[in-house]
Amino acid sequence: RWKDRGGKVLCADLAQQEYRCLAHWSQCKVLLDAYAAGKDAHAATAALIFDKCIDDVTKVERDQGKTANFAIVYGRSPYMLAQDLSILRGKMVMVQEAEMFLAKYFENLPEVKEFQDRVWSYIEKYEYIQLPTGFRRHLPNIRSDDDKTVEEAKRQGFNTFVQGLSAQWCHAAAVTADRRLSESGLNSLLVFTQHDSLISDIYPGEEEEVTAIVKSSMENPDNAPYQSSVT
Repeated sequence: RWKDRGGKVLCADLAQQEYRCLAHWSQCKVLLDAYAAGKDAHAATAALIFDKCIDDVTKVERDQGKTANFAIVYGRSPYMLAQDLSILRGKMVMVQEAEMFLAKYFENLPEVKEFQDRVWSYIEKYEYIQLPTGFRRHLPNIRSDDDKTVEEAKRQGFNTFVQGLSAQWCHAAAVTADRRLSESGLNSLLVFTQHDSLISDIYPGEEEEVTAIVKSSMENPDNAPYQSSVT
């Protein structure tokens, strides 16, 4: 909008929001400690899986830790995880090895498994998943006689909890940032959201103020149960 006058566009991205959500609601010590120390959660996960210091984790190992975290959030089966690991390692990974990989993950992050089991038990009991914000997704297929259909319903339910709350965090951040920008009397505007990012149109000379407002709004939106991080 103000490009011809030296205006700029700010793109602020929530860092690892799904895993911060997972860390908070599972109260997983490994993930919580990593974030509290300013460490990378994927590297912290890899360090435990590969039995090494986090500072010694290689990029490939870190990527495998990230893949394991994605597998939990998205409910990927050992077969699908084996395919993902095969691509990362550049060689075939058997399903049995992927199963062992997941077992090692849950062995070192037991709170995540306990949280996952609690979510699944809730779905089996009520046939839906409800977020703390009140959003509800019905999952009648949990009563199916087909095991694959049941597993899919469980995957959808767990993913809805983690990704749904992450998406709602971004929405809350947008509302908070828009209100704070309006109250500030600045000319800059929040223009839209994209996935877990907020895009702002900055009026010339307001860069520092807008960046501070947007960053604080995304890290601590109104009524947030924990603090996030922005890149």
